[in-house]
Amino acid sequence: MNNNLVKISLILNGLLVVAVAVLFYFHFKQPSSVAATSEGKTEDTVSIANIEMPKVPNARKIVFFNYDSLTTKYEFFKKIQRDMEARARGIENELMKKEQKLQEDYEFYQKNAGAMTEQHREAKERELTTAQQELMALKENRSEQFAIQQQELNKQLMDKLYGYFNKLSKENNFDYILTYQKGLPGVVFGADSLDITKELVEGLNREYKKK
Repeated sequence: MNNNLVKISLILNGLLVVAVAVLFYFHFKQPSSVAATSEGKTEDTVSIANIEMPKVPNARKIVFFNYDSLTTKYEFFKKIQRDMEARARGIENELMKKEQKLQEDYEFYQKNAGAMTEQHREAKERELTTAQQELMALKENRSEQFAIQQQELNKQLMDKLYGYFNKLSKENNFDYILTYQKGLPGVVFGADSLDITKELVEGLNREYKKK
């Protein structure tokens, strides 16, 4: 008997929620100058009071949106999330059924191996081994298909977002559109008057419903 025939555990990675981030870096090239100390002496440490803050050469129109709010309220994002979850459940159910069938065949073999001829046992072991290999190959294939579908949906999402950002910036003369997500580096503060999350979500959903 081939004792290497074992139960096959289903390992299915959870859905990776589509993530989207748009981050433009705002950098002023005008350097700050440091005031010299009296009588030509230089201090070992420079106080912030001695640093001349850079002046903004031209006023820029900067707005931001809340990443978490966008992903929970944008209808297209919620749709592709549902689609991927449904796809993941379908793959899981398919693999579980095949795994259960293989397990039942293996248990039947163990129970009846004593009554089989040596030739019959060897044939059954080869059959079980082949079924196990096919199941592992199917898992790999479904995982690759899932990853490809996820990439395609991510591209659709990014195309929609960047297309709308471009349209929004032209219509409102925005110089920068930043994204904010609590707990992550990026915009650490933004005045409520600059928060366009509500308008952004409403506009994106209108665009989505047109199609």
